Amino acid sequence: SSSQHATSCRTDPYPHPLMCIRSLGVDDLLISEESPVIDVRAVGFRTKHDMESFEIAMTSALGEHGDPQRCILVDDSWSNLKSAKTAGWRTVLCGRVSRDGRNAEECEDADFRIDSIHGLPEVLPELFMH
Repeated sequence: SSSQHATSCRTDPYPHPLMCIRSLGVDDLLISEESPVIDVRAVGFRTKHDMESFEIAMTSALGEHGDPQRCILVDDSWSNLKSAKTAGWRTVLCGRVSRDGRNAEECEDADFRIDSIHGLPEVLPELFMH
């Protein structure tokens, strides 16, 4: 597919994100050379509230002139989605209730909402056309 996307954590020398993705049972769907996964170590241990972490991740995945709309953050934290959205990334809220009990429909920074990671193919089928 000519539509390639970056995800939010790089696996190549980082076993922890790979282990997490495998435990969710989606490693065969998400990990490829065309769609790298960027780990917190790749962004110098910056948090997702630090806008520079998104810039570093995007440059790592897509090069210096990458299109932020090709980057996607899937997260259960509304504040993390807000940061990604500010950086121009597409966002997927995973979970229907926030940590403080609000309904997912209230999250203005989510482009898509899914109950679990297994709902990702329904909202972003282009990621799964290998």
